[in-house]
Amino acid sequence: MNKNKSGSWIAYIGWSAFANFLLHGLAGKMKTGRDVVRVLAGGAATGAGLCGLVKIAEKMSNDHAKKTLPPDNEDTMDVDNLYKLVYKGIQKWGTLQETESRRLTPSQLAEVDGLNSWEKQRVENLYYSGQSNCEVIYESTPVTGVRNVLSNRDGLADEVITNFYMGKKKKLTFDVNHHLSTDLNINPTFKAYWRTYLKAVGNFIVRSEDKNFEDYFKANNDVPSPNFSVLSEINDFDYYGLMGGTQQIEVELEIYRMDTYRYLVNTKMYIRDTYGADKDDIKGIVEMKALTQSLPAFYVLQNCFGCHPFVTEIIYKHSDIINIAKL
Repeated sequence: MNKNKSGSWIAYIGWSAFANFLLHGLAGKMKTGRDVVRVLAGGAATGAGLCGLVKIAEKMSNDHAKKTLPPDNEDTMDVDNLYKLVYKGIQKWGTLQETESRRLTPSQLAEVDGLNSWEKQRVENLYYSGQSNCEVIYESTPVTGVRNVLSNRDGLADEVITNFYMGKKKKLTFDVNHHLSTDLNINPTFKAYWRTYLKAVGNFIVRSEDKNFEDYFKANNDVPSPNFSVLSEINDFDYYGLMGGTQQIEVELEIYRMDTYRYLVNTKMYIRDTYGADKDDIKGIVEMKALTQSLPAFYVLQNCFGCHPFVTEIIYKHSDIINIAKL
């Protein structure tokens, strides 16, 4: 009991004794000193009894309150104590393309990359127009220029272009708070991919029962990579101009058994691609790539003027419940 409460109880007992004393005095019942002592003691005992009853009532109320308090906030709960951990590990699928930053003449580039006469002529026309002109074409060609296929939300277009010109192959990583990560939740292409990914994880759970998960992952590399090469999404999302067809994913994966058929899957996914140009970006006469100069300018800037290809990476986190009975 704290000091304030102790003082309150003592004062209450004292006042009870004094009140009893007055009551009996007014009634003329105290004739001797022994009567005074008896009356004061009786009042104190009454006060102490009432204090005891109040303390008992308080304890009962507190005990009930403790029993009815809600559990700790779910954010602080340890999932390991709720579900059984059946797998925790890191898996990687796909290979990043090796690209170079080169300073070759059109003739050298044609020989090294095996360009035909039409492709070589295309490179020569851009090369001799100068680097500044190639940069304008790469950045601002209608529809397909970088500033048309990428928005500048979070300064994205500026960051990508600057890194291509001066970044010396510095990787660009976009974390879970960047719009490239949060927009994945509403991107139709990625939502379809995520269903495929979860189905693959569910198949791992079913087929690897009583087996080693690591061995199973190595033997069954059937998790696809998301492909963002969807023209219809250019106006609404920034994936086409930055990632295209992604080359590699890496996942930090936790799988918990909730009950016989349900599993909690926590995923932290690293989606990677190489931002660069190769000879496929200048080939063709009837292909879409032949209809614009932005990709050939991209190719010439990288391979003739020494601009730097680099790895792009989007980090995405999500938790899902898989019902393996429905797979």
